[in-house]
Amino acid sequence: INLEDIEKPKCFYILERLREELDIPVWHDDQQGTALVTLAGLINALKLVGKKLSDATIAMVGAGAANISVAKYLIVAGAKPGNIIMVDSKGILNPDRRDILEVEKDQWKWEMAQKTNAEGRKGGIPEALKGADVCIALSKPGPGVIKPEWVREMADDAIVFACANPIPEIWPWEAR
Repeated sequence: INLEDIEKPKCFYILERLREELDIPVWHDDQQGTALVTLAGLINALKLVGKKLSDATIAMVGAGAANISVAKYLIVAGAKPGNIIMVDSKGILNPDRRDILEVEKDQWKWEMAQKTNAEGRKGGIPEALKGADVCIALSKPGPGVIKPEWVREMADDAIVFACANPIPEIWPWEAR
């Protein structure tokens, strides 16, 4: 079963419930589909620039169903959870962000706040991108969500996946 266009957090509950009750494969294209395509692209991009997933600092712009799933698959593939810096509309996820549980009651985002960002970075997108090897943006349509000057603060040979639909968070020519 391929689930399509179910908003967060319902998509997590529905997926888990169907997987518990059915004996056939179930996935949500916005979660597993996006995650697997992104992981494949990142593995290849890292090869091109001579970097390893296990060493990469990965800034993730957006903390919805797609990027949470991408983070989970990156970790399974060898990324260090502490090297992932995830940003939502209120800033970088970290254990001090009590609003995630108190206001949003988002256990999946809270799990990411607990296991990622070992440095304890705070701030927003610019702070998440500083020195990062990779940016995976699955947030809101741009352009202008990610600024060219923020990309310039990333590591040498940085990789930017700006994936918002229908307009990416930053235009490719600006990211370059």
